[in-house]
Amino acid sequence: MHHPGKKLRTALTSLMVLGGMAMGMTPGMAALADGGGLTAKQLVETERTIKLSDGSEKVERVPAELVKPGDKIFYTLVYRNEGESAAENIVLTMPVPPQITYLENTAVQQGAEVMFSADGGKSFSPRGALRVTLDDEVRPAKSEEVTHIRWVVTEPISPGSEGRLSFAGILK
Repeated sequence: MHHPGKKLRTALTSLMVLGGMAMGMTPGMAALADGGGLTAKQLVETERTIKLSDGSEKVERVPAELVKPGDKIFYTLVYRNEGESAAENIVLTMPVPPQITYLENTAVQQGAEVMFSADGGKSFSPRGALRVTLDDEVRPAKSEEVTHIRWVVTEPISPGSEGRLSFAGILK
């Protein structure tokens, strides 16, 4: 049975260097407004099983252009220091689109402290400490309540170096 797909719209809403300027962006390549030399590109992908000529199958990541509920979506931010000096104190934030449920333990990145928000990006905390308040009751935030993920890159990014930060979610 064929399931009609959904077009998935995404936007990278902020890329910020502490002490520099915040800049809203859409998918694609963008440079920081302060000329710091850091560029970022967002990839939005899903997995598809490809049948090879020998009859075997291979799972590949492909652009998430047409997806259906239940599909796993991967959001990757590829950043690169195009400047002539090391970039420091880098904070990168990506929204979790409202049609996506965050997939637990997929935003763990080496060399970055990962923080989460459940209030539209107003406040951030480690995942285990993320709380929501409903009807005067404070409880741990559920996966579907995660609205933003923030990475604080802990090491300077050398000129010419690049890195990747990512998370996955399930299309509702």
